[in-house]
Amino acid sequence: MKENNDTVANVPIGASISTSKTATVSSVTTRGMQEVTILLTSEGNVLKDEKGIKFFHFIFRRAEQLFGNTIQVDWRKQANNKKNELFADVIKSFGNPGFNKEVILDIARKYIHSKRDNLRSKLTKDLRYPRPAWITDQLVWDELMKDAKFKRKVHNNPNYRPSARSGGKRRLRDTTKATQARVSSIGSHKLGSGGYNSIRGGMVSKYFCLY
Repeated sequence: MKENNDTVANVPIGASISTSKTATVSSVTTRGMQEVTILLTSEGNVLKDEKGIKFFHFIFRRAEQLFGNTIQVDWRKQANNKKNELFADVIKSFGNPGFNKEVILDIARKYIHSKRDNLRSKLTKDLRYPRPAWITDQLVWDELMKDAKFKRKVHNNPNYRPSARSGGKRRLRDTTKATQARVSSIGSHKLGSGGYNSIRGGMVSKYFCLY
């Protein structure tokens, strides 16, 4: 493993820096199944630069394979065994010159969230947009399509409200923030058993009426 230590201040322009002022940056050539030169901080943070693009692309492709069929699931609820597998695959391919596991997983999280938002945007504009090969579950794709259709209706008619008629699925806006604000104004110590759910139900009734 070759290292060339430098200070954070001398990181090339365009590098993504998220580290403390005292951390040092090393140019490291990995010694795993794949050899690539990356910028690694003393805290285990991998910085983006043109030399390490192969490293990031590996994480992106592997994240697609592992989380493609659960792309709509919040990252905090993604299976831990898949997250562990992703990090293990990174170590197997590039060795471990001092990677921070949370940093590697955060790279995957940001990428998956970005891909999900991008797919939703493309489907909202064109429902014929082709399904990516890494989403192998058609049911997952169908759910993304439903979200896109809903967003198109809201975009075309801001006053549109989903209806439960004909057994259709009614999609409700998240009222968590409004509910918590209401609880704060009342004082949680004044609420009895079921008080929170009662207020939340009132918020839903206030903002969403069935037509």
